[in-house]
Amino acid sequence: MNYFLASIILFISSACIYVHNADIHQDAANQQIISDLGNQIKQFHGANEKLAEDNEKLQNDKAKLAKNLKDLEEDNVKMGDTTSALNKRLDEARAEVTRACFQNQKG
Repeated sequence: MNYFLASIILFISSACIYVHNADIHQDAANQQIISDLGNQIKQFHGANEKLAEDNEKLQNDKAKLAKNLKDLEEDNVKMGDTTSALNKRLDEARAEVTRACFQNQKG
C-alpha cells in the first residue's frame, strides 16, 4: 500500500510539475507575443508620424500650387488685356495706314 500511495504522490507531483512547466512556457510565449505587438505598435506609430509629416508637406505643396495657379490666372488676364490693347492699337495703325494710302493715291 505504501508503494501505491507513493506512486500516486509521484504521479500528482509529476502532473503538477508538468502543468507548471507548461504554464511557464505559455507565459514566455505570451510575453514574446506582447513584446512583438509592442514593437509593431512602435513601428506603426513611427509610420503614422511619417505619414503625418508627408501629409503636411503635401498640404503645403497644394497651397503653393493653388497660389501659383491664381498668380498665373491673374497674369493670363493681364496678358489678355495687354493683347486686346495691342490689337486695338494695331487696328488703329492699319486704319491710319489705309487712310494714308488712299490720300497718297488721290494726291
